[in-house]
Amino acid sequence: MQSQVNENTQVLKALEHKVDIIKVEQDNMKHELAYISVDTKSIKNLCVNTSFSIGFCNYFNENNLEGLSLVPL
Repeated sequence: MQSQVNENTQVLKALEHKVDIIKVEQDNMKHELAYISVDTKSIKNLCVNTSFSIGFCNYFNENNLEGLSLVPL
C-alpha cells in the first residue's frame, strides 16, 4: 500500500512539473507572438507606404507633368 502511495505521489509531482513547464512555454509563445504581430504590422505599413510612393511616382511619370520642372531644387 505504501509503495503505491509513493508511486502516485511521484506521478503527481511529475505531472505538476510538466504543467509548470507548459505554462512557461505558453508565456514565451505569447511574447513571441506579440513580437511577430508588431513586425507584421511594421512590414504592412512599409508595404503600404512604399506602394503609395511608387504609385505616386508612376502617376507623375506616366502623365509627364511638366509642372514638376518648375519646382526649385
